[in-house]
Amino acid sequence: MNTTPVADLSTIEEELHSVTPALIEAYEDAAQPPELHTATPEILVESILRLLSVLRQKDGLGAQPDAPGTRDISSLSNYGIRLLADLTAWSAALKQQSAVNTLRELTYAFALWAARQEAEISDLQPVVDALAFVANRVKSPGILEDLYQAACDLQNAVDPLLSQDFDRSNPGRPWRLLVLNRAIIATRSHQPLLMEAAFQVLTELLPEDAENFFREGMEQMDALDYPGKVRLVMEKYYQLWCAPKNLH
Repeated sequence: MNTTPVADLSTIEEELHSVTPALIEAYEDAAQPPELHTATPEILVESILRLLSVLRQKDGLGAQPDAPGTRDISSLSNYGIRLLADLTAWSAALKQQSAVNTLRELTYAFALWAARQEAEISDLQPVVDALAFVANRVKSPGILEDLYQAACDLQNAVDPLLSQDFDRSNPGRPWRLLVLNRAIIATRSHQPLLMEAAFQVLTELLPEDAENFFREGMEQMDALDYPGKVRLVMEKYYQLWCAPKNLH
């Protein structure tokens, strides 16, 4: 991937129009469609398109708290994330891998648009999955710099009830994965300043994960032959969190 998906409603709509006809056809042609507890693909697509039309009218209002219609931007955005997640689930069930890939990218783009409209994201799992999917397809450190900023924007937009992270019993909780993925993206960007910022956040928010993260990070430094400037930052945090402490 030479660029990241564009957080623009018109672009999202165009991509949706291009990928969904084959998905709807696959559903209609299925002798026995999978049983998913959601609306059909055609209804989901119609719902997303209507939502995009509504949101396009509100586009740009997020920075104006007193403007009419901005109060529901969060609920509308989370509704859109859920619709896209349901449509992605249909794509997977119908074995439409191209649609799955595109819809994950659209989920990332839509969530990023919502975050930059100052929406609070509460339906976080599809967003974290989409960010990880996009990150895994990006190889260029320069593009990963942009993706790191997007990860920051998404993290800042998370509903405070989720970001307070009261229940830490589930290691697969989306908030934890978002914080960890942001640090991984920073490392892959090869930018020490981004790494410092992301590592500091990780140690503050997930101190129980820090030791394993930096130990595995040092293993990756050797396995993937990271540049020296990247290794120095990882070594610094490895020494702080993993190196044996001498008793005096």
